[in-house]
Amino acid sequence: DLGYFGIAATNSTDDEATIPFLTPAREMFLEYDLTKMIHTLINPKKPNVGLISSLPIDSGASQQPGRPGRWTVVDQINEFFEITPIASDTDNIPEDIDVLMIVHPKNLKETMLYSIDQFVLRGGRVLAFVDSNAEAAFRPGPANKNDPVSDFDSILESWGVRLVKGKIAGDISSARRVNVRRGQKMAVADYVVWLGLTKENFNHDDVVTGDVELINVATPGILESLNLKGIKFDPLIQTSLKSMKIDREKILAQPPDVIGLFRDFIPSGEHLSIAARVTGKIETGFPDGPPKKNTSITHVAKSDGEINVIVVADTDILQDSLWVEIQNLLGNKLLAPYANNADFVLSALDNLSGSQDLISLRGRSRPTRDFDLVREIRQKAELKYRTKEQELQGKLTEIRNQLNELVSRGNIKETDTINSKQK
Repeated sequence: DLGYFGIAATNSTDDEATIPFLTPAREMFLEYDLTKMIHTLINPKKPNVGLISSLPIDSGASQQPGRPGRWTVVDQINEFFEITPIASDTDNIPEDIDVLMIVHPKNLKETMLYSIDQFVLRGGRVLAFVDSNAEAAFRPGPANKNDPVSDFDSILESWGVRLVKGKIAGDISSARRVNVRRGQKMAVADYVVWLGLTKENFNHDDVVTGDVELINVATPGILESLNLKGIKFDPLIQTSLKSMKIDREKILAQPPDVIGLFRDFIPSGEHLSIAARVTGKIETGFPDGPPKKNTSITHVAKSDGEINVIVVADTDILQDSLWVEIQNLLGNKLLAPYANNADFVLSALDNLSGSQDLISLRGRSRPTRDFDLVREIRQKAELKYRTKEQELQGKLTEIRNQLNELVSRGNIKETDTINSKQK
């Protein structure tokens, strides 16, 4: 029989927390797990996070066969915070909410938008995930073609932020390698809109991203400051200078033209913001007062103090497939994170909730050193190859067209002798 070592801990009120077994798969997260266990015992009352989401991120929201219910990131949040789901068709935000987490807002009632506006003006903190192309929401077909685009412009603009319409952030330096089919063959290429962002892409002066090692995103949007007076826009996550604003329409094909996007990539020489912290004094997005139906709270036109919100232009950052492998061992669900996506979310919520206790609770990723020179040589060679491939494919198509034209004209018959030009 095999024996497994685990850890059990109790506090003075007989609460218990455990690590069922220690495994090399979570070696780099041992400090995280130990600190989390102790924190759970010494902080019985958790901050309350209000969750508004149009995606099936929480438990029973998805009843479709083969699709997961609660996403793992919600389980991670639930270990440190109370989660209160808030329906998008309600009128008010509960008074006991400490932090509001908004994921891919779609078709929110005007009264709910007004409640969010007033929540922030009264000092409430918000972590908002918006997207120009939420892959988790995308369903082929004309009826749902607008689903992947968040609808939150009026609130964002009152905060001095814009989600650039119809554009996706591409970055050739952070592009993830993917398998693509070319006819009957498989090829490997850099997908310039699926990004593996590393330390160079994070704001190390902000506690939320200061210790983050790796975050994976998929078809992220682009945030821009409206440069409103009194509002500070601090990027937390940015692309490198080898970035490009890519038309969203180019990635809607199923499957997308991964090689074409790589071949046509032209670096802009500018950083594109994927996540940002917004602080400062703002005015309401409802200058005419509350909607007629919402008279339960006194209207606030300006914030007394400075607001503090974090906006992320990607919702796919929350999907399991981008940051964690899930295994089943002895009936226990074993998480093996390979990116710091959940760490980023927890750190943001912790910071916005006003507590400093969880700031150090991050996994210590194994130190890696990227072969930057090799990567650059490979990308240049591949770009040259793809350009030549396109040129030869064009010539081949032209020759085939000429041959088809000769055959269609009837110039060549089975009994005829083909002259040198036709040959």
